[in-house]
Amino acid sequence: MANLKDIAENIKKNNLDQALNLCDLYDDINNQHIIYNFKGVIYLIKENLELSEENFLKSLKINPKFEDAIKNLYLIYLRKKNFINLLLYSKKLIQIDKFNHQYNFQLAYALELNNNLNEAIKYYKICINFNSEDKKKALNNIGSIYLRRNKPKISINYFLQAIELGEDRIIINNTLNCYIKLRDIQKADLYFIKAKNLDKDFIEFIFNKAEYLILKNQINDAIDILENYKDKPKFLIILLKLYFNIGQNNKANKLLLQFKNQIKDDPEFYNFLGIRCLNEGNFDDGWKYYEYRNSKLVDFFKDTKEWSDEKLDGKSIVVFNEQGLGDTLQFSKYLIPLSKKTNKITFVVQENIKNLFKKDIKNLSIETVETSKDKRYDYKIALGSLIKFFYKKKNRI
Repeated sequence: MANLKDIAENIKKNNLDQALNLCDLYDDINNQHIIYNFKGVIYLIKENLELSEENFLKSLKINPKFEDAIKNLYLIYLRKKNFINLLLYSKKLIQIDKFNHQYNFQLAYALELNNNLNEAIKYYKICINFNSEDKKKALNNIGSIYLRRNKPKISINYFLQAIELGEDRIIINNTLNCYIKLRDIQKADLYFIKAKNLDKDFIEFIFNKAEYLILKNQINDAIDILENYKDKPKFLIILLKLYFNIGQNNKANKLLLQFKNQIKDDPEFYNFLGIRCLNEGNFDDGWKYYEYRNSKLVDFFKDTKEWSDEKLDGKSIVVFNEQGLGDTLQFSKYLIPLSKKTNKITFVVQENIKNLFKKDIKNLSIETVETSKDKRYDYKIALGSLIKFFYKKKNRI
């Protein structure tokens, strides 16, 4: 007669077919959720993700709170890059044990992969407070989020805290990348040497080396590196920018034509394409592709529907700024034509410039994220996304 201990022992010894046979022979109905979980593990080791997922789900159908099956489904959906289900099961784990540092980290990571970045930072900070083995990774990931938002001054503080817990090639390269973006040549020199000594063949170092050479104005050396890796989207995008910036438009356009299909699904490519179109005066495509900018990766008012030029009669809309102070001031003029479509506009700005805006503009109230976070609106839109609806209209204000 099969027993759970024998099944577990055979899985441990990688006797997977024998373990499966024992699972089929097991007849205690009270432990069938464990048997299905064992089968899921076996098929996972066999790289059969579909059967693995099927058995883990059967396990949970019998016992919806079976922790092992939930943890295993998290791994399945991470492997399958099913980020919606990844978030669903990470939330189930946190409901089981909100004081588990690993579950908080997994929830933070799932939120990050779903672009719920503010929530991700919140749970990464909980990991940091636990002072667990996940603390270094949590610090690094927060730094990376702010770097994606083009806020290297904030990022660098988290990377340096992570380094205090131990240097590794990922954190050192993130720190190097941060100093390059900050144009701090002295610190970039220091971390370039550190990163090179750790692993000169690490792909992130090779990418950073190209950007470092651009910072040092060693353009030809940077081009040599980028040309060797132009089959990788982020290398290609930097190479395209470089060729356009130094006036080699023919080379840039030839590369665009050659690799466009290869990188057409990469958001960074569309962001670059948007900026190129705007520079060339192609505003229709420019503002369309501008939607792929990194700064839009925020989760303000995440449960509110994004406005797509629907009629706003009697509806409320919140316009939030996701970029810098200059962009807030520059693009805020597009609130005027919006105010002709509805009398319920809330404009969310940074706290330190709120007082620059008039309080008596018709149909418009000025708020901050803090004062508006618990309010409900019919629609939302990022300030930078508002432009595409009104840029063709003459604005005298």
